[in-house]
Amino acid sequence: MAGHPAATGPVPVDLDVRGVRVLRLEVSDANAKTSFDHTSWALAHVTVG
Repeated sequence: MAGHPAATGPVPVDLDVRGVRVLRLEVSDANAKTSFDHTSWALAHVTVG
């Protein structure tokens, strides 16, 4: 769609989650409108080690 930026793809995140009991993935409002606020956690994973 013209005028709307394309998805940027996966973004790696490196977090120290030692001691965390619940990890919540959230999507926030991208543009203060009701469209195009979505994501896909289909391949999300946590690596321990």
